[in-house]
Amino acid sequence: KYAALNPPLHATAVAFVTRLIEVGMGSKPLQMQKIRALKQEKDIDVLLLVNDDIAIIIEDKTDTQDHSDQLRRYKEWVQKEHSSRNCVGVYLKIGDQADYARVQQAGYGCFLRKDFLSVLDQGAEAGVQNHIFDDFRFYLHGIETAVQSYATVPIADWDADDNRGNRWAGFFIALKNRLLEGCDWKYVPNPSGGFMGLNWHWRDDRFLQLEGKKLCFKIVVIEKSEQTRRWQEWHNALNANVIPGGIQLSKPVRRAGTWMTVAVLAGGYLQTHENGTLDMASTLQILQKAVALMDAAVGKDSGGNSVTVT
Repeated sequence: KYAALNPPLHATAVAFVTRLIEVGMGSKPLQMQKIRALKQEKDIDVLLLVNDDIAIIIEDKTDTQDHSDQLRRYKEWVQKEHSSRNCVGVYLKIGDQADYARVQQAGYGCFLRKDFLSVLDQGAEAGVQNHIFDDFRFYLHGIETAVQSYATVPIADWDADDNRGNRWAGFFIALKNRLLEGCDWKYVPNPSGGFMGLNWHWRDDRFLQLEGKKLCFKIVVIEKSEQTRRWQEWHNALNANVIPGGIQLSKPVRRAGTWMTVAVLAGGYLQTHENGTLDMASTLQILQKAVALMDAAVGKDSGGNSVTVT
């Protein structure tokens, strides 16, 4: 009934809800006649009741992630409470996270920042004039620009004016697309202020982790009585495979615990162009050498044959 009041905004709203349904169930209604929005129904961020046959669960996340099996519980409740409707689960995320496998396993489609911007940009092109619409679109474009700026802002300035860690997120997203193997990244809090971290290349209880600008060789040892011995063995195995002219390691201060850093790449792993911006190709070469060194050390630590890493 509001279609004639503001046609561009109405059409954009219809396109938005249509896209939510497509993301959640792969199809769309022939026509939308009515929509009822419920907020915090059984803790669900937004529940949209479309026509008489569709219920859309919207779990709205910015910088947090799903937890406590909440997505499954929401779906079960909606399927019971609105049993006559098709239940559509949508995970709406305007921030970034490393992996959406758990979301998809819960039967939710992902509506991400790029999806939102696509709808909003089409609305702007169609002539939407609305301050709230414009402010939110500008806000999302600001996040996207900050995330992509890792490629153009000198590494020395990555943390400046970016307290959300957007540049690190953009860099880690790009790295994950290239490394592929078991990458996981997130903000890691600690008493000294925390860092954006990415771990990958797991070999049993050993793995590599980027802690901001540091590359660390890590080990997980649950049994407290074994921590000192296992730390020393893995530290020795890594150093036994370092050769002159190859990548070099520095010895960190040993701190006992379940998750331990046994060595740090000397000089850092981030490579730059002359203007201080990221040289992704050269950075990847350093990461590949760290992987090769770790694999050589795993072979030695396991009693296998060592290989030379240059």
